[in-house]
Amino acid sequence: MGIGYWIADRAAVESKSANNRVAFACIGLEGKGRSDSVDAGRLGDVVAVCDIDANHLAAAGNRFPKAKQFTDCRILLDEMHKSIDAVTVSTPDHIHARMLGRVNEVHIWTNQPIWPQGLDRPAPSTSG
Repeated sequence: MGIGYWIADRAAVESKSANNRVAFACIGLEGKGRSDSVDAGRLGDVVAVCDIDANHLAAAGNRFPKAKQFTDCRILLDEMHKSIDAVTVSTPDHIHARMLGRVNEVHIWTNQPIWPQGLDRPAPSTSG
């Protein structure tokens, strides 16, 4: 399971004060999605939650009672795109792109990679 998040067009434009809170939508709510959505709630306001599993959605509804609930991320993004600043996507890797739509800004961070990263590039091919 991987995570990522998308910043909506309006985040950089409308945020005029450090006191403004980021409005998050959270897609994928169990496993890693549980901690991602809790972190989002700590850092901003979770205004929408989405999961295809009704039990996961209900549990998230208890954590975020003011958040609008969805079982289809496409409907969430269609209905809420003007009301959200960022989206956490805590779903299996093969369906991330479907939720990210047009990406304007991405933030990625790791505090200690546990697998080799930034390995040397392969030598250029000499065949023509």
